[in-house]
Amino acid sequence: RRFGGNLYTQLPYAVSGWTGYRRHWKMKDGDAMTFPEKHDKLCRLVKEISKETVVSFDPAIPQVNMVHGYLRYSVDEVMAASQKVEDETGYRVLHRVGTIPEEDDA
Repeated sequence: RRFGGNLYTQLPYAVSGWTGYRRHWKMKDGDAMTFPEKHDKLCRLVKEISKETVVSFDPAIPQVNMVHGYLRYSVDEVMAASQKVEDETGYRVLHRVGTIPEEDDA
């Protein structure tokens, strides 16, 4: 149940997605990016971060503009690697960092 009732269409999700896209589609410097450009950027960043071996991604090569990152080391080590990538590329790629249970296969 969403929006106070049962949904029979995907319209509320489409409207919400479109609103978010219109609000956030420009980069900080005002330049616009297309979805393919954003996908290419994500692929480059995932490849660069993966070199640090502190974070593994699922999928390893992004198919869409979203990936899941899994931490294998301490939060401090992960944030240091993320900061290094941000310093070198100008892009902040991790905003919230948490841990996964040791027995998790992620």
